[in-house]
Amino acid sequence: MMRLNGIQKQQVQHRLPALVRAAVLCLCLITASGCVSPSYYAHVSFHHLDVMAARQPVERLIASPGTPDDLREKLILSREIRRFASDELLLPDNGSYTAYADLERPYLMWTVVATPEFSLTPVTWDFLFAGRLSYRGFYTREKADSFAEAQRAMGRDVTIAEVPAYSTLGWFDDPLLSSFIHWPEAELAALIFHELAHQKLYVRGDTEFNESFAEAVADIGVARWFLSRNDPESTTHYRENKAVYDRFIRLLLETANALTALYETALTDVEKRRGKAAVFDALKERYARLKKEDTRFKRFDRWFSLPMNNARFALLSTYHGLVPGFYGLLDQCGGDLARFYEKTEALEALSHDGRRAALNFKIPDSGTVPGGRHR
Repeated sequence: MMRLNGIQKQQVQHRLPALVRAAVLCLCLITASGCVSPSYYAHVSFHHLDVMAARQPVERLIASPGTPDDLREKLILSREIRRFASDELLLPDNGSYTAYADLERPYLMWTVVATPEFSLTPVTWDFLFAGRLSYRGFYTREKADSFAEAQRAMGRDVTIAEVPAYSTLGWFDDPLLSSFIHWPEAELAALIFHELAHQKLYVRGDTEFNESFAEAVADIGVARWFLSRNDPESTTHYRENKAVYDRFIRLLLETANALTALYETALTDVEKRRGKAAVFDALKERYARLKKEDTRFKRFDRWFSLPMNNARFALLSTYHGLVPGFYGLLDQCGGDLARFYEKTEALEALSHDGRRAALNFKIPDSGTVPGGRHR
């Protein structure tokens, strides 16, 4: 368990019923699949309860003279972002992000994504409430590495993603965490909006739909957040950075499409392997040209420092593949978030393919988040 100070020890006594609920939820989430071992259940349950026990109320930390000034400033900002999320973005108004936990490690979890050698469709695992997920999460890097090696031994492409936060889908009051509290304002707001969006809508068994919806809500939310701040300089800075980021994501999604087209051909495995390498080389060349045009793209160098494989592009598609469709739906609603949520919630009743057909919007490449100017 994490080290608890006096305040935390008192709080744990009052949280025992919630912690029991957490243990039951972990059991339901993790033991629903025959391919998930009891040791994995024990690992996830223990560490989730550890995080829950480490929570301290934000208001108490803000008032405490022992709270470092930089942390206090971020907690105050997070409180404003949290209020904006419910008041302006119509996201759930509950106890989430009203407490803070120091993880004493850089990330909350590490998730493993695996794909076949010639496919961007990720391997999935079944869970009772969450449904079928295209990743497996671990609270230690060592366990993630071990699981990843087992996937590689099956001939799969594998990537490990560093995870700063997750949503319990409204079952519990998710806390602010040390893994992201010191992020820049735009990224901090985006994360809070993203995770609250999961509480707003979650379609069991459709990871791409859920993550793309949350990502779209986060983008829309951050755009409106900066407009509400009456800070033209910060708003302009955000829009410029967002335009660069969106262009980079488009480049990667175009590469993902090229890989999918290659894998759907009747070429031999040897030819596909050679073509796969050629697609990756072409991406590197396009990125090099982008950096010459605009040095701001250098911030993505770290992405290219890691080996390229299908799993990395599958993860990218999971979070961004359907985002343009949600933008189009918001534009169809005239930027009205209440109508937007109503229409997105109606998509839950459709089939997997039906949801994608309903989101097949064509929107202009304006360089801004659609609907960002509306209430």
